[in-house]
Amino acid sequence: MPAARPPAQKSAQPITRDFLERFLATCRGSRRDCRNRALLMLGWTSWGRRRSEITGLRREDVNLKESDEESLVGISLLETKTTQTGRRRGWC
Repeated sequence: MPAARPPAQKSAQPITRDFLERFLATCRGSRRDCRNRALLMLGWTSWGRRRSEITGLRREDVNLKESDEESLVGISLLETKTTQTGRRRGWC
């Protein structure tokens, strides 16, 4: 087995929370803005999912859960860059 690669920075300029909040503030109220805001927040809150993972989601991949303390959204990823085709990775 080859030696593991050392961890590398994922992006030369990762998006910070401050930048994300300023970017989200530009989403005013149209349906397109609402969609864009939801996609940006989904990517941010699900530990930086890849664009292909987010755009590949289907309604049945999303599970809305309510608990006494908070509302949760579960996302089932069917295939990611690091999993085998067709094997569910689990809920994020």
